[in-house]
Formats: sequence, C-alpha cells, structure tokens
Amino acid sequence: MSFIDDIRSKADFLGVLVATNKFQEFEFYSPHTNDKGKGLYTHFNEYGDCVYFMFVGDDLMKIGKAAGGNGWIGRAAQYRRGYRGDNTNKYILDSLKESNKYVIEVLGIRTPRVEVDLPCPITHEKVKTEIETAETLEKYYTRQYIEEDSGNELPFCVQLK
Repeated sequence: MSFIDDIRSKADFLGVLVATNKFQEFEFYSPHTNDKGKGLYTHFNEYGDCVYFMFVGDDLMKIGKAAGGNGWIGRAAQYRRGYRGDNTNKYILDSLKESNKYVIEVLGIRTPRVEVDLPCPITHEKVKTEIETAETLEKYYTRQYIEEDSGNELPFCVQLK
C-alpha cells in the first residue's frame, strides 16, 4: 500500500478549496456545516491541531500543518484570503490557473498535543505542559512521501522549492 493510499484510508475529509474570482480567491466548502452554513467553526475548533493533505485530482500537492489556537479553521481562513494572504496562497492560485484546475480536496489527520513533565531549571519541579505534535508529524509525513518514490514531489510546498 502506498503512502497516498494510507492517507486516503485514514484521513478525515475536511472539505474543498475552490479557486474563484479569476483565481484570486478561495472559497472553502465542508460537509461540517448545517443548512445555514453554521457549525464549521465549532466542528474544527473541536477537531484541534492537524496535518492536512491537499490533493488536486489524484495528485498530492501539499502536506501542511494547522496548529495553535485555531487549528484547521484558522489555516482555512488564511487560504480564503487568496491573493491578499501569504505567498503560499499566491503560488497555489497561480499553479491552479496554469493547469486550469479549480478544486483542491483537503484531508486531515488529527495531531493531538502530548502532555509532558518539563523539569524546571530553577526549582527542579516538574511542570506539566502540552506540546504540539503537528510540526513534527508534518515533517515526518513529508519525508515518508518524498522518500517513497524518486518521482514524488509536493508542488504546493513552497518550503521544498
């Protein structure tokens, strides 16, 4: 079984990003809303941190992380800014325009925080804290995919350029 098969069999469907307004913006559509379009924030706030996978058709284009205060919903909001957002948005929209593709399927794997005891250097007491795992797993999944086959690449991962 390939790494992509593993992703597709184990990941959650988060939704789709659709390029709109002549490839200047994204709209995010997800089944996690009610008939009035509400519930998206609540669902993804509860979903928490994750590593997400962007597919255009059958091609894996990006592995990214969504962690911190807002998890995936915060990252989705950044993508929805389109050209007004960061350079990754511009790069993805330009790539979609060049290939005349409009839809990105987004899947996610939850990356729960891990509680650890951190030794305090001053008091030597153990301090309980939670550590994000999304960045570590994002790097691990990226390495797994890239090393699986010499032809594997992640065209939307600006960091790999």
